[in-house]
Amino acid sequence: MMCVLQRILTVGIPVALLMTLGACAPVGGAATRTWYVAPGGDDSAAGTEAHPWKTFAKAAAAAQPGDTVYARAGTWHERLIAPTSGTADAPITFSAFPGEAVIIDGTDLAIPDTWGGLVESSGCSHLRFTGFHVQDSVFAGIFVCSGDDLQVTGCFTT
Repeated sequence: MMCVLQRILTVGIPVALLMTLGACAPVGGAATRTWYVAPGGDDSAAGTEAHPWKTFAKAAAAAQPGDTVYARAGTWHERLIAPTSGTADAPITFSAFPGEAVIIDGTDLAIPDTWGGLVESSGCSHLRFTGFHVQDSVFAGIFVCSGDDLQVTGCFTT
């Protein structure tokens, strides 16, 4: 994968916004849904507020255009990788639950390539990442590579 650095914002750990030719899963057109993940969740649950999933991987795989994935309070030792694009009218949102502290911690977490981040998207468009505290990444805290209409708001790295 060949990335051209467009801009690096730093607050302790780099937040990288990059451009590349990447691949992303095709978008679909189903009704929008709200999914939930929580540190005490279960990936065999329904992904609802009452029965959240445990991992970002489960939620990201399920998220389709227009969907919102809320992460509940806690510290996550897992990468959040968005594999699917939203659409201009129906972006996919990954967000900390309002008023809750969601920490994505890379301590001792292996990132398979040197250009990766703890929050990452490559080749996808119409995505929103909101309200995450990302810490202790070996490269970029937030790494967004290629795509259009990518928004990172209310996130910070240490």
